[in-house]
Amino acid sequence: LTRLANLILRFTTMEKNEDNEHYPVKLINNLPHEVLAELIGTSRSVLSTQIQKLKNDGVLAREKGTLVVKNIKKLMEKSDDI
Repeated sequence: LTRLANLILRFTTMEKNEDNEHYPVKLINNLPHEVLAELIGTSRSVLSTQIQKLKNDGVLAREKGTLVVKNIKKLMEKSDDI
């Protein structure tokens, strides 16, 4: 989960979206789960489980097909880049 949090943070735009309090994730947004899994050294199924956990924890969400960070503080807590 730490490697996924680091990856998402690396590609998160730190300027809030004008419409809401969410931070858009750029560049990796359209990559398939298989590619994202390779980037962090895990399998697609593990990556999907981790993404779902972050969604359930209120950290991530999908808006109009785009991944957004809903709670940047929680994501940073899960990262080792603090």
